[in-house]
Amino acid sequence: MMGILRHLLVATDGSATANRAVSFATALARRHGSDVLLCTVVDHGAAIAESSMANGGFGVAVPIVANLDDGAHAILARTLNEMTDAGVVATTALLDGRPAQAIVKLARERKVDAIVIGTQGKRGLERFFMGSTADSVLRHTNVPTIVVPPGVGDAVPSFERMLVAIDDSDPSDAAAAFACEFANAESARLVFCAVVETSELYGTAATYGYDPASMRDELHLAASALIATQSGRADTHDHESVITEGDPAEQILASAAAQHAGLIIVGTHGRRGLRRLFVGSVAETVVCRSTVPVVVVRASRHVIETERESAFATSAKCYT
Repeated sequence: MMGILRHLLVATDGSATANRAVSFATALARRHGSDVLLCTVVDHGAAIAESSMANGGFGVAVPIVANLDDGAHAILARTLNEMTDAGVVATTALLDGRPAQAIVKLARERKVDAIVIGTQGKRGLERFFMGSTADSVLRHTNVPTIVVPPGVGDAVPSFERMLVAIDDSDPSDAAAAFACEFANAESARLVFCAVVETSELYGTAATYGYDPASMRDELHLAASALIATQSGRADTHDHESVITEGDPAEQILASAAAQHAGLIIVGTHGRRGLRRLFVGSVAETVVCRSTVPVVVVRASRHVIETERESAFATSAKCYT
């Protein structure tokens, strides 16, 4: 079972949120025979700037930064021992810089198969304007990222049923491909879920005075065709499908609950800037509100490998 998750990257800062992700990743690594790269981040620049301003000089910042490094090493050593005792092969990395950027860069350089990270499950404006490291990682990485929400305990995760959200997009195709491979590795039943978003349809029909029934039927046919295409690519016959109507994120979450899915897999379109901040995406809402782990997938393995090769070639050219 080493094909899909050979190398995992787990970000930790010693918090309860991070410890939950570590426990989840440990159980996952044991099941898949994965090796784990543990990392934590100390933003030296921010620490120096903040302590210098608060205490009146650079000299005061040096011991503060040293203490931060010592604390980070202690977190990594403790977590490494816990994973080693559990029979997981793990290594560590202490990073410098902004946490999300450093994590994304390490994931790309080490060619990991997935990132495992915890989230605090913030809601509303608090989440939008006080975004977490998990949010920022999801915005910037192409590596599949498993987000572990509050409420997930230390028990071995149960993935007997997985739900994958389907729409007509490249990220959805990538999510479906990941889901098929992961479901096969876990011997899990895969549920393909498509949502017919009818709010705009009914609003437009009311405005222009036409019967929306025929258009609704066409949308259902299109959803059925999408599911048929994706399920036809699955190597296993142990799958089913569900088509619902309404808000996509709400229906994905409701379908996952109704299907007793232990994992949700969803593609993300990677919006940027203010459009992302105020509009948001289906994936973001699902991650924020889910009570089960969510795998967020942006790009296929082929795209990821191509980007890695391009980055390596550019780097090699700079140093020749």
